[in-house]
Amino acid sequence: MAGTDFDDTQRVRRELARRVIALDSVIDEAFGESSQLRYHSPVLQAARDGLFAALSSWRAVSVHLRSLSADRAQRGAHAVLKKVPEDLRFAPENGGLGSGSGASPARWIANPVGLRRICDRAVRRLTALPAATPSLRLLADQTTEVLAGTSHVLNGLALLVADPAGPTPRRGSVRLRVADWLPALVNAGRAFVVIGAAELFWIVTAWQNGASAVAWAAIGVILLAPRADHAYDAAIVYMIGTGLAAAFAALVKFAVLPQVVTYFGFSIILGLYLVPTGALIAQPRHPALFTAMAANFVPLLAPTNEMNYNIEFYNSALAIVAGLTAATLSFRLIPPLSPAFRSRRLLALTLRDLHRLATGPIPRTPADWEGDMSGAVERNWDRVLRVRRSAGSGG
Repeated sequence: MAGTDFDDTQRVRRELARRVIALDSVIDEAFGESSQLRYHSPVLQAARDGLFAALSSWRAVSVHLRSLSADRAQRGAHAVLKKVPEDLRFAPENGGLGSGSGASPARWIANPVGLRRICDRAVRRLTALPAATPSLRLLADQTTEVLAGTSHVLNGLALLVADPAGPTPRRGSVRLRVADWLPALVNAGRAFVVIGAAELFWIVTAWQNGASAVAWAAIGVILLAPRADHAYDAAIVYMIGTGLAAAFAALVKFAVLPQVVTYFGFSIILGLYLVPTGALIAQPRHPALFTAMAANFVPLLAPTNEMNYNIEFYNSALAIVAGLTAATLSFRLIPPLSPAFRSRRLLALTLRDLHRLATGPIPRTPADWEGDMSGAVERNWDRVLRVRRSAGSGG
């Protein structure tokens, strides 16, 4: 343990947590591409929960070692590491995670089942480790949790690489986990108010494109609501992108397309706009702006087999822009819950669930509660991290 930089390991742990959280959307995309993965979804959920459990136990080990003297920390870490096979060890290399005979990603992908069996044997060895002090028992138990979580990860990896030696995933359903229903209720209330106001405006004005305005208001308020405190800024950028798309669509429709009579020329004109804007979506700055410009251009242009060049274009464009404007204003008039409030509420709900788990007969297991906590961290990581940084605490 000599020379260990706990601040560096904390930064690595936070970066790893960010990557684990990003897995949620990747897993959803994988489910959409493979029906077999959806059938075995409990395995992937267990793998993700295993990563969170490993991170939590890693933090517990780090905090405990930091509280000990250098000599006691050295002895405790050495006693535990003797029970961890070399194949599962990682060593810092070039400022990051790497090295160790088992650290190669190719090795993990090539033989996930073999490494999982090594993890399981290490778990049994650490469980049977005689501990003379509570400190050593704590280190052994938390290291066991790290390895158990890694075992779940390797089980999921075996599923992804279609390892024929992998265990048959158990059948079951994935339970919906919602850390806090209040933000969802706020988003639902905002959507109800915006859609209702847009429909009322449509009825009062008898606007022939009112239905389109209602639809785009609903799209904006529903699509951007999950961004929480970033939703208003994202809505403004998306609205600006849609306005630019409307301007380019008007230019193409009334100034360029009347000069073109062939399908080849029509395709070239669309490509000159859609290819650059589609490529710009991949750049890191303002991707929402170019997403709006690319996605809304064709609906605004409304190409038909026989083009119509009339005032209806401006009516349709106005409906789209008006709907997105209503959605943008809704995030200012009915703002999302603040990060500090959500963090305090998350902590209170966590303590309440822990109290119920410890004192009363409930139909949930400790594993379910741990899964809920993983979901809570996942949904509120950015907010919790900002509050923790403002408070000056570690993580």
